[in-house]
Amino acid sequence: ILERHMGLPLMQKDLFFNVSGGLRISEPAVDLAAAAAIWSSLEEISLPGDWLFLGELALTGEVRRAPQVDVRIAEAKKLGVSTVVVPENTPNKVIAGACLRVQTISRVRDLATTLASAAAPVGSPLPSLQSVRWVKAMPVCWPEPA
Repeated sequence: ILERHMGLPLMQKDLFFNVSGGLRISEPAVDLAAAAAIWSSLEEISLPGDWLFLGELALTGEVRRAPQVDVRIAEAKKLGVSTVVVPENTPNKVIAGACLRVQTISRVRDLATTLASAAAPVGSPLPSLQSVRWVKAMPVCWPEPA
């Protein structure tokens, strides 16, 4: 999928994907996160540590919505995630209620553009939010005053 739709030269490479804690991944919702990690490694560019990638990749290059995306985003917010990358067909109600910066993509080829706009070369400091170009971003929600 990544070679065909993102143009990543992976055919001649051995690819090892390590998950911390020895967990096994059988959840298709991590497809987008795995694609982002592979792109990051190949391009030698660090991804922001407070981003969440949530979506399933189809063989056609389409990014599909994961089940219970609203519950997953709510939990990610508790863990300190600031930006969520989700499929474009995620319901607007979920995006509006996320109270996080939400980046939407419809095809896996859009992932490279999204990542390049917010990533920094390995070893360099991450860019400030002012330097990041948000293509389809939603505003951040702030808590209501008590």
